[in-house]
Formats: sequence, structure tokens, C-alpha cells
Amino acid sequence: MNRDRGTLLAALIALGAWTAAALTPPVAKADLVATRWLQQFASPALDVPFSIFTIAGNAEVAAVLAGLIAVTLIRAGRARLAVAWIAKHWLPHPGVPDSLQRHGVNVLHYIVRTPYSYLSGHAFRTLLLAAVAWWMWARSKRSQRLLRSLLGAAVALMGVALVYLGDHWASEVIGGYLLAVVGISILLTVLGLGQRDGLPQR
Repeated sequence: MNRDRGTLLAALIALGAWTAAALTPPVAKADLVATRWLQQFASPALDVPFSIFTIAGNAEVAAVLAGLIAVTLIRAGRARLAVAWIAKHWLPHPGVPDSLQRHGVNVLHYIVRTPYSYLSGHAFRTLLLAAVAWWMWARSKRSQRLLRSLLGAAVALMGVALVYLGDHWASEVIGGYLLAVVGISILLTVLGLGQRDGLPQR
């Protein structure tokens, strides 16, 4: 339990430090470099699958997935698990300009423009739901390795797709991942999932 609390504190510190750094010119310059580097490989053959993949991170889809997870937990007698969705409209952060956006087929990202693009809700939801999915379905050591690989690949691919498509800067994706780590740490610390409910341990 003490280690879980230490992880939560470290995650909060990391999120705060990164949030402060995300507003600095050096990180903004690095964001631009990362986006342009990924987009040197740009083509419609990548635009379409990446844009379809990012639909899985939309709030509407994530809400359905969260509902399915909740039903599974209740049926398994674990109704005390609850995930708090945190609003991100608190830190003005200019998003990726239109000139660097690749629309693909997921037009939902471009209907509403907001000055609050930090942090990435897609990245946050993907990592948090991946962690909960791993806790729910990993049982044997073999299934843990396979599921961890699949979920890890999905989380990483979501981050790459978001930057490639110009949905988010890399710093915003990292911020989303850090917030997810905070959420995961809260689940471990407050609810004690790792100790009481069989969360796969390292």
C-alpha cells in the first residue's frame, strides 16, 4: 500500500511538472518537430486507418466501453470500482493548426475547435481503460503477457496516431498519459485493487 501511495505522489508531481513544461517555448518547438517528423510519412493509406483507430478514443465510444466494464464488474461482485472522469477545460493551450491536421475519416475531432487542447482526453481514456481491462481479464502469466502486449500496443498506437493526424501535440498526449497514471494510482491506493482483487502484480 505504501508503494502505491508513493506511486500516486510521484505521478501527481510528474503531471504537475509536465503541465508547467508544456507551456514553455522549448516544448512547443519539440511538439512541432515531432508532428512534422511523423507527417513526413503521411499518405492516405495511413490517414484512414489511423483516423478510424482514434475513434476508439472518442468520449462517446469510451463511455460505452466504460459502461460495459461496469456491468462486468457488477456481475462479478466488484461494484465498488468507480472511475472518475476529470474535465480538462482548465488550461488554455493552443492546439495543432489546421495546416498540420490530416482529417482522415474521423471528422468528429474537427467539428468543435477549443483553446483547451491540453491534455489529450483520447490518450487519458485509452491508457486508463487499458489498465482496467488488464486488471479484469489477465489471469495466468501467459495471458498477462499477451494482453499486456496488445493493450500496450494499442495505447502507444493511439499516441502516435493522435500526433500524426494533428489531433494533439505530443506534449498533450504525454499529459493525457500522465493523468491516466494518476487515475490508475488512485485505483490502486484508494480502492486497494492490487492487494485485494487480484490485480496482476509486477
